[in-house]
Amino acid sequence: MNLAALAIRHRITTLVAVLLLVVMGWQAYHNVGWLEDPEFSIKLALVVTQYPGASPEEVELQVTDPLERAIQDLDELDHVRSLSRAGESVIYAEIQQRYRADDLPQIWDRLRQKVGDAQAQLPSGAHPSRVIDDFGDVHSIVLAVHGAGVERARLEDYADELKRDLLGVDGVARGSLWGAQPEAVYVDLSESRIAMMGLAAGQVVPLLFDQTKVQDAGWAELGDRRLRVIPSGTFNTLDELRDFLIPGGESGELVRLGDIAEISRGPLTPLRPLMRFNGEPAVGIALAHEEGSNVVAMGRAVQQRLDELAPFTPAGIELGVVAWQPQIVDDAVSGFVRNVLIALVIVLGVLCLFTGLRSGLMVGVALLLTVATTLVFMRVFGIDLHRASVGAMIISLGMMVDNAIVTADLMQVKIRRGVERLQAAREAVRESGLPLLGATLVGIFGFLAIFLAEDDTGEYVASLFQVVGISLLVSWVAAMTIVPLLGFLLFKPGQQTTEPYQTRFYGAYRRLLHGVLRHRPLVVITVIATVALAVIGFRFVDQSFFPNADRNEVMLDYWLPEGGRIEQVAADLREIEDHFLAMPEVERVTSFIGEGAPRIVLAMEPELHNQSYGQLLIRLQDAGQVSEIVRRGDAYLAQHFPQAEPRMRPFSLASVEKFKVEGRFRGPDPAVLRALAAQAEAILRADPEAKYVRNDWRQPVKTLEPVIDQAAARRAGVTREAIGQAFLRAEHGLDMGMYREGDDRLPIRLRRPPDERERLSDLRHIQVWPADRPWSVPLDQLLETLRVDREDSLRWRRDRQPTLTVQADPVNIEAHELHGRVRDAIEAIELPPGYHFEWGGEHEAAQRSEAEVLSKVPVSLALMVLITVALFNGLRQPLIIFMTIPLGIVGVAAGLLVTGLPFGFMALLGLISLSGMLIKNGVVLLDQIEQYIASGMDRYQAVVEASVGRLSPISMTALTTALGMTPMLTDTLFRVMAVSMIGGLLFATLLTLFLVPALYTWLFRVRPPEPAE
Repeated sequence: MNLAALAIRHRITTLVAVLLLVVMGWQAYHNVGWLEDPEFSIKLALVVTQYPGASPEEVELQVTDPLERAIQDLDELDHVRSLSRAGESVIYAEIQQRYRADDLPQIWDRLRQKVGDAQAQLPSGAHPSRVIDDFGDVHSIVLAVHGAGVERARLEDYADELKRDLLGVDGVARGSLWGAQPEAVYVDLSESRIAMMGLAAGQVVPLLFDQTKVQDAGWAELGDRRLRVIPSGTFNTLDELRDFLIPGGESGELVRLGDIAEISRGPLTPLRPLMRFNGEPAVGIALAHEEGSNVVAMGRAVQQRLDELAPFTPAGIELGVVAWQPQIVDDAVSGFVRNVLIALVIVLGVLCLFTGLRSGLMVGVALLLTVATTLVFMRVFGIDLHRASVGAMIISLGMMVDNAIVTADLMQVKIRRGVERLQAAREAVRESGLPLLGATLVGIFGFLAIFLAEDDTGEYVASLFQVVGISLLVSWVAAMTIVPLLGFLLFKPGQQTTEPYQTRFYGAYRRLLHGVLRHRPLVVITVIATVALAVIGFRFVDQSFFPNADRNEVMLDYWLPEGGRIEQVAADLREIEDHFLAMPEVERVTSFIGEGAPRIVLAMEPELHNQSYGQLLIRLQDAGQVSEIVRRGDAYLAQHFPQAEPRMRPFSLASVEKFKVEGRFRGPDPAVLRALAAQAEAILRADPEAKYVRNDWRQPVKTLEPVIDQAAARRAGVTREAIGQAFLRAEHGLDMGMYREGDDRLPIRLRRPPDERERLSDLRHIQVWPADRPWSVPLDQLLETLRVDREDSLRWRRDRQPTLTVQADPVNIEAHELHGRVRDAIEAIELPPGYHFEWGGEHEAAQRSEAEVLSKVPVSLALMVLITVALFNGLRQPLIIFMTIPLGIVGVAAGLLVTGLPFGFMALLGLISLSGMLIKNGVVLLDQIEQYIASGMDRYQAVVEASVGRLSPISMTALTTALGMTPMLTDTLFRVMAVSMIGGLLFATLLTLFLVPALYTWLFRVRPPEPAE
């Protein structure tokens, strides 16, 4: 069955099908998911376990270690890293990157089972472990509820109400509050006053606890009715708590709690993470979108609901925008689509200019149909519109027209030679159909290694293969059906019966080709030398993994020395906020104090809560100002906050590594690890191109240890728990019941008055309450001494081995270059037995991703070899074709050297994908040679005539592909890939048009005729 004849005979059906596909493509464009960047699953879950009162070392040994052992039994686990700090264990369970998003729910269920089984091994006092499997969720919208002079409680109430309302909006999956401060009811009780009044203070806690707990009193049977019994006495107001009576002194006289204590309501201490928006206290609302949904549509729905609620906003409260990804996605996708349209115009313009209006129109219709049908299949297969998928469409534009150009050119040549139009269509499809299908599959398989890569980076760009594959297969079908039909309708019969390849252009190429074939050894040697020079030239090309995102935002991480107070972090950040807000380039500043911002892009890992930490999100007028703001910010922070460890950084596109350069020391002794890390840090600090040098264990912190006289404690009936509770009362408060107010449950905390809490000397006079005696004992009578010591505040492990990571960022160079500058010196550090060193950061990520892609290249090459061998049923033709692949290196090296761009992961993908395009060119050319030989033409003449006949399609495809990719030169992610492919394709195509004929005549022992005398 000839597809061309079928399409022509049923032309009305074919044209209606084309129209329907274009309409369906338009609908698919509006219904497919819209994202800025491709989604890839964060294969990471946290296992968080609280162990109040335990030191970091105790947490590591008693909680982290048994949990890690259980988690390591998970078959899908890649590696486990953990953080043990005072009172808390946080374990990062990272799953092997070959698993995809659909696999993760079942994996997390098995993780929960492993963690649940390990709970019996945890010590008493440890809370149940929590598995957090939504740590990788991106919050598409983050709002800030703020207002000058508005009480935080009002902000929190309105934010909670607004969050609940927005959760009902279509496309919103989850919502959470940030910066909310839980409250407590505080009973400030003076130790000395209680002692003077002779009150049995030790009985206050159990009395209040008993009074506030929920008590089951059963049911009362009254006749045929059954009534639930509810004992009274719970506290519904603070006045009821003040009126609570406790026994006082030896007389047992009842005393009002309000007469001996100040009772108030306030935020829990120590303070939970805070948030500010442009310097004003704020509460954040973070909304995550449903997977696979159109983020832009979700944003419109949320905005519509906010507009409806605006008239009901309480007076003084305002709503600010911290992050609004729907607008970023809308702008990004619109920009991507604009680039597609520009590329379309460029391709069609080139075609019409060089092939004529009719041929250009034919190919243009086929191209429009291919793009529309590709969008339909993207909708069917759930492929979203984003940077990678639209970039793939732009890359494949020139390749899409290749099939149409070859078919149209063949048909036009045959018609000019006098062949009837229907017969010309049949012959063109019969001659080119199978070779073009094989060449198309080869072009597709050039991108296969990207799709097969089983890591996050491969998942990030997997749509390159998917979209290229769909579009090229559709373009082949269009070339076999629509192009012949349009040629039948548009080409006029009998226009010209002379040979079409006798123009000056073809004549010049013919003469050059004859010269090349007569001097084959010189040509081959010249090409080999050119490729060798290109390989040498690569030594002068910079290297980079992924570029930074093109966002007008900067992150500022601010660390005080470990052990600092959140109040001091908040005070410092207020000064820093004012400094940046005074800059005309800055639009807004959002502060997250005590923990990092919610994940607003995939390529960032939020910082866990830490009293010494704060983060600023600084929004600028323009993305081009990022580098300057970072430079000025670094200078300001170094001058005004020398005690801190600030770090300013732009957003990354796909890399989630915290620092660009990281090195990990692993071994059993923390002191040795710190000594090794100090040597590495000294090497980095000595390099002027390194900044933000530090390590992830940070500084040791001071601890206060009351050394108890055990004999005195036993005589007084005082236990270790009683002493711990006494210190809690002295500072943050001891929980002794629950206060209920509507849906809220607030702890009731007993503590010392503010004036007593602020005096360290009063610690010796803290009253310790024995559990079973009606009197208290001053701590001073039990103490031998108060010892101040030091401990590691943060203890990191990797695969159950203590691991300390040294970190740094480059100043004005790429991370690869900084790594190269310090590598030898750091690797020369002498490691004691049992200690190891390994590189992390961008170096590790780049090596892992590149190795993963390169490991799949043999599969791609094997399929391409199989297809080419099957097409020619021989070995010499495929050998010739694959000998042209290194030609791409020449253009890639030249393009990167001229533009000064680094060779990174995307450039590597471009180089790999380029091989499929070059093989495709070779297949088209060699197939034509074989067809001429099969028709009886002399082998040498067949080489020349086939080369001349394929000059136009091959050069036109290369030109349209290269020019079609020019809009990608403005895209942050695809710029390097576009330069690589444009340079590589143009240089390689030029060399292919001469090298393939030369290699063919050489391997098949075809001698050029002697030149006429």
